Amino acid sequence: YLLNKYSILSDDEVVGVIGVLETIEGKLERISDGGVIAEILNNSSEHIVFKDVNGIYLDCNDSFLKDLKLKREDVIGKSSSNIYGLSEIEASIQKSDLEVIKEKKRKIYNEEITIDGQVREFEVIKEPFWDSYKNLVGIIVTGRDVTHRREIEKMQQEFFANISHELRTPLNLIFGSLQLIKSVEKEVLEKRNSLNKY
Repeated sequence: YLLNKYSILSDDEVVGVIGVLETIEGKLERISDGGVIAEILNNSSEHIVFKDVNGIYLDCNDSFLKDLKLKREDVIGKSSSNIYGLSEIEASIQKSDLEVIKEKKRKIYNEEITIDGQVREFEVIKEPFWDSYKNLVGIIVTGRDVTHRREIEKMQQEFFANISHELRTPLNLIFGSLQLIKSVEKEVLEKRNSLNKY
């Protein structure tokens, strides 16, 4: 059973407690065998990978496998140099893994991976993974596809570049006309001042 306790207050003083018991048979079995965690990880759209300190892949979620079109046996027990789609960025992966292991802290990187002939950009978060004795045993890697975000940023930059180019010509005409008006106004005022002297 799961026991939830709630305080009964009267004039901001606790005057009693209500207890609610809820059976968690079945739920507890799923939690204790890691079933709930595995479901959460596998249903995440982000790539989640567990590696040891030598860069050997210990486990990964279904999203990682699906996007890279791999099977679990293509990944588990291997390094990135032996995994299709990751071997071309092996040096970058190793360098960032070593930084996280050496500094023992979370780091964020961007990686470009070619999948089905398309270059996709991922925001990659790497953090150290510790055992119960506080020994560093590996790295947890989370990757989010940010290709769409980069495409939107590029479109915005192109839009504003085009707008500024299109506005430049009319604005130059307006500024030129204003300068001409100021010049004519200055001449008229100078003539009027010279006539007023006589």
